[in-house]
Formats: sequence, structure tokens, C-alpha cells
Amino acid sequence: MNFVALIAALDQTTKTTAKHDSLVEFIQQGDPVEVALGCAHLLGHRTLKGHRALLRQTGIEYLGDETLFEAAYAAVGDLAETLSLLINDPDAILDRTTPCISQWLDEIVAIQAAGSPSQALIAQLAKCTALSNWTFLKLWTGGWRLGVSQGLVTQALATVTGQSASVIAERLIDDWSADGAWLSRFSQPVSPEERQRSPVPFCLAQGWQADHAGTRDIADYIVEYKWDGIRCQLIRAQGVTRLWSRGEQDITHQFPDVVAASIALPENCLLDGELLVIQDGQPAPFQALQTRLNRKRVSVALQHSHPVQFRAYDLLRLDGIDYRNNPLSERRAILTTLTVDQSPALTAASWEAVERTRSEAATVGAEGLMLKARNGLYHGGRQHGLWWKWKLDPMTADVVLLYAQAGHGRRARLYTDYTFGIRGESGDWITVAKAYSGLTDTELTKIDRWIRQHTIESFGPVRQVEPRLVFEIAFEGIAASRRHKSGIALRFPRILRLRTDLGLDDADQLPHFHALLKARR
Repeated sequence: MNFVALIAALDQTTKTTAKHDSLVEFIQQGDPVEVALGCAHLLGHRTLKGHRALLRQTGIEYLGDETLFEAAYAAVGDLAETLSLLINDPDAILDRTTPCISQWLDEIVAIQAAGSPSQALIAQLAKCTALSNWTFLKLWTGGWRLGVSQGLVTQALATVTGQSASVIAERLIDDWSADGAWLSRFSQPVSPEERQRSPVPFCLAQGWQADHAGTRDIADYIVEYKWDGIRCQLIRAQGVTRLWSRGEQDITHQFPDVVAASIALPENCLLDGELLVIQDGQPAPFQALQTRLNRKRVSVALQHSHPVQFRAYDLLRLDGIDYRNNPLSERRAILTTLTVDQSPALTAASWEAVERTRSEAATVGAEGLMLKARNGLYHGGRQHGLWWKWKLDPMTADVVLLYAQAGHGRRARLYTDYTFGIRGESGDWITVAKAYSGLTDTELTKIDRWIRQHTIESFGPVRQVEPRLVFEIAFEGIAASRRHKSGIALRFPRILRLRTDLGLDDADQLPHFHALLKARR
């Protein structure tokens, strides 16, 4: 089984278990170097810089018409897929066994160095199947869109090697030599030192229901704020600090300020907590934290303008001792002895007091409350009765559809990605949110038909439509923003429904959003 055969298998199913099984089969049966390179690319470790401009130019030269190529690209929704569908050999037979990645990477280098790269790429694509070409081009550009997360690849490697996913994730960071002994090294037993450097499965919360209060004693719970940041485990071991996200991704390099602050912590320490941007002594909205995410280099200026802090709420390991089987009350008592910012336990004498505290959570930069069993142990995953999250009710607004764009994958032929707006103070339309989830397939099909019939103008793949449809959207957060003409940014906007009962004059305007912003400060 080679990498193309794996891609074919992954593309034929939407089931996570089937994708996992295909990855396991590839790892077990594939050429060791092919497996190493294939996993590297699925994990986002591209070895070559993609030249999307070259791919676009190749398509235009092949068709001889830029407008025609742009129309094809808009219909398909993916540059690599568009090119592979346009240029291929329909009579070619898909080779599912011969290792291909190393050879293709060499061919990509040769194409880039050719006198006419576009013609060299056309010649390469013209002799292969569409699927081979798509795989070849994705090695170049990345962005596989196969429903394969980093966690799924890591879990497949864990299944084959017999190691935990966290150990595999750690080894993926420390050792990425694509040679024949790669998988053997990943299968080696875990050393005590390595175990101390590894995160543990995260304890996850269930959604709290209002009627739970009538069947539970408030004294059995520790109440905390639910912070609007990134869940993280901080590990201090052998003089090194590592930060692990809930998806078992090492995010240490993105937060050098947090690493520097962790020097005061004792060795062999593992804490569970949240990464937050702290401004004026209070957690800033999540939008502020987004400026720090997924950066290869974090400037000193950015660290000063958007300082990130780790706020701990649980202690899982200290001085080599695993405390996960100790009650939460004991773990928190030990946590208070450490020099680290901590999420406070809140005073709650009754459920009515808890409700009042929840209603005021936004005033301290929180998005609700956490209720944790006082005597609960720390178990990975969602364990009934351990942790509950009681978030603030989402905010809503009635907005107008202004622009639409085709989706991706099975939605590539429908206009499903919407841009919504409101009237500004001068009466012009200003955008406030983009959303693509919340509607049924039947509703999307009807709205797609309406969009095509009421398009005012097209800008490449984007259609501007008559401002006539009013939608109700919900969102989890709102923040002031200098980047947007509206002056606001919404977090996690989603569509609730099409408001056929409302006209344009019934849609909300800026004062509505300003009121929400003031209420959540």
C-alpha cells in the first residue's frame, strides 16, 4: 500500500474509525520511508514550499483562458483538485503499491527549476490519473481536507506502536528522521524521563442543565469561572517547559512568555489550565488571543501588546507523584502552594448564588462557570458527574445576507458560505459576520437557488446579492475591533434560522451590538 492508495481509502469514507483503520494499514504495510513522509505531510510538515501562483498559471495556460479557469476553480472550490481534473490521463492505471512520495518530491524540485515550470507541470500531470495528480499537487500545496486531523494520525501511530498518543506526539517533535528505522524508534518502550515529559488525557466537561440543581447538593461541588482561552497542560520536567493543547499538539513555541514565567515552578510538575491574554489585569476576549496563535515567530512587541498567561486550575503531577487519583479538593490544596496564577474557587452557598455569579461572569472576562465534583478524580474524556460547564447564554442578532460563496467538498456546488451585514449610521451596508453552519441541506438548496436568482454582481467566486433576506445568528462572544469597518468582531457566529417574518427595517443595527458589547464587559 502506497500513499496514493491511502489517499484513495481516506477519500472514500467519512467515518473516523474507517480512516483510522486505513492509516493503520498504511503504516503497517507501506514502505517505511514512504510511511514517514506520508505521515509528515498529513501532519502538516511540508518539505517543500507550495507555489499556488504556479498552479493557477498552469491551469490558465492549459485552457488558454483565465476567465474559464477561474470559473472552473470557483465550481470545484480547490486549486489542486481543479488542476487534477483538468489535466490527467484517463487511460492511466492507478499504481497502489510502488512508493511514490520521494520520487514526486524530486520531480517537484525539477519542475520548479525548469525553464518553463508551467509546461513542465502540464507534462507531468498529463501522464497520470486524476487522483495521483491531486495527491502530487497536495504534497506541494498542503491543505489535504480529508477529515484527517493531527490527532487521528497520532492515534493510528499509537495503535501500531502500542504507545500512548501523547508519547507519540512527543516523539514526533523530538525525532522526525524519515528513514527505514523511523517506526522502530517510535515503538521503543517509554523511559521514566520520557513519561515525565508527557501530557495525560484531558478531563472534559459536560453541559450543565438548569434542572440539575434540584437533584444535587451545592456543597459537593467546587465552582470556578469558565475562562475563554485555550485549554492547556503545562509540563515542567528536566529543566524544560512544554505546553500541550487539548488536541495533544505541542504549542510551546507560540508562547515564549509563558515558558519564561514557568521557571519558578518545581521540576516534574504537570498542571492543567488555560492560556489567556491578560490586559489591564483582566482576561481579554478570545479575539485577542487569536493574534498569538499559529505563529512560527512571536515578536517581542506582540508579547508586550498581547501578553499571554497560564492560569492553572488543577495539579496532576508533582515531584514524580501522579495525583490524578486524589480528590479534586486535595489536588487544589497542593496547587495553592505553587507560584503560578490560579483560577479561584468561588463562594457559592446556594444554587441561587451560583446563578447570580454566572450572570456576572462576563464582568471578569469569563464565559460562564465550571462546576467540578469536590471529591472527583481526574479521568480522561467526559466522565458523568465529574466536570460540568455552564456557559452564558449565546447572544443573537438579526442580520441581512449580503454576499455568498460556494462551499467546499460536497458543498462545492452550492452557495453555503454567507457574509451578513447591517446598515451603518450613514445608511450604507457594513459586514458584521461570516457563517456557514446551522441550516439543513434542504434549506441550503432553497437559499442557493435564491442567491443565483438575486445576484447583483460577482467578484470571482463571491456573489453579491440583493439585501433582502434576514437571518437570525447566534454567537458566543463579541469584542471591539479596529480591523473591521463595523468596529466589532463576533466569536463563533452560526445561523439559527431564516427570518421570513422580518423585513430589512426589522434587522438589528449597530446600537444593538454596542449594547451587547457593553453588557459583556
